[in-house]
Amino acid sequence: YMYRLDTKMHGTVASNTWGDYPHIGFDEEAIYIMTRCIDFAGTGHQYNKIRIINKSELYASNGGALTYKDIWDIRKPGEGISGPVLDCIHPGVSYTAGSGAWFYWARGIYGGSPVSADFYAIYKLTNPLTTPGISGKVLPVQTYTSPPLANQLGGGLGLETIGWITSRPIIRGGFLYAAHDIQNSQHPNYSSIKYMKIDLNTLSMVENVEFGNEGYFYLFPALAIDKENNIAITFSRSADTEYIGAYYSTRYANDPPGLSPSRPLAEGQGNYVVTYSGTINRWGDYFGIYLDPATDSDFWMISEYASFTNTWGTYVGRVRMVPFNGPYAFSNPDSVGFGNVEVGTTSDIISVILSNYGNIDLTITII
Repeated sequence: YMYRLDTKMHGTVASNTWGDYPHIGFDEEAIYIMTRCIDFAGTGHQYNKIRIINKSELYASNGGALTYKDIWDIRKPGEGISGPVLDCIHPGVSYTAGSGAWFYWARGIYGGSPVSADFYAIYKLTNPLTTPGISGKVLPVQTYTSPPLANQLGGGLGLETIGWITSRPIIRGGFLYAAHDIQNSQHPNYSSIKYMKIDLNTLSMVENVEFGNEGYFYLFPALAIDKENNIAITFSRSADTEYIGAYYSTRYANDPPGLSPSRPLAEGQGNYVVTYSGTINRWGDYFGIYLDPATDSDFWMISEYASFTNTWGTYVGRVRMVPFNGPYAFSNPDSVGFGNVEVGTTSDIISVILSNYGNIDLTITII
């Protein structure tokens, strides 16, 4: 079924705002949709709203009306109604039953001058289906700054970066994982990825790692966690000597804090300058990486790259960090085309790599 929900409403209360930039999360009880509420009068962002939809109602749907509950005007934890409004509070995706609904905030900005913060904010929503309430905590950290525009091979107006968390946090095994892009703390002309792991029992930061390199711009990370607690992150990367492309990085659960070097998913193929209002060279703040529910081990990455001059493309790829059960033969290439060859000539040498991605030996009995 497809549902249309009025974003001008808070439950039954009318509000003169429209819902921008929707993001979705879930746990075993409900689905949570966050929107930035923008005033129709043109005064800009007013607050964030969280819409709570009963999961069992969706599963039992007959196509009729859908009920929901709303929470809105969420402020900085510990400062009450007089505290600042925090923009883009992301709902998490929970893979652990009983862990509850969690939301996470990082400082960012759309357009304008860079901004900085020395904290993150984490929220927990209780009793989502009956009398929902929300509580939060500030997590102090070393100051971070929203990233600069990203340069690329061929120059032109820099690619837009934001600094918000643009892909949902993940809750698994008692931890919340999140990532966003920041100004490189050692080389401020460039941008990095900040990856975090928060202990939900103590509400404390246990990993807070910057991933970047001088000369490169890392944009819009999206992360996922498999059943073995391995991590995969996809993102865009560019440089003065490199068109913007789609990349990914991984980290095994037992690795020390940090991420593996970038690997290309789809390298950039052209310079991209497509402006919005002549001042913004917009780039994709909707990257995705999702865990395959059939295996709980395969990551599917949905990432953006420059596929041609002034043309963006979406590349879909799969990465798996644990072996398959049993033998699993994989050949590269998976076929060989000999074409038309003159009789009596000697063929070129063709190499085929046969790999076993399984957890037991692969036995070849005939070639």
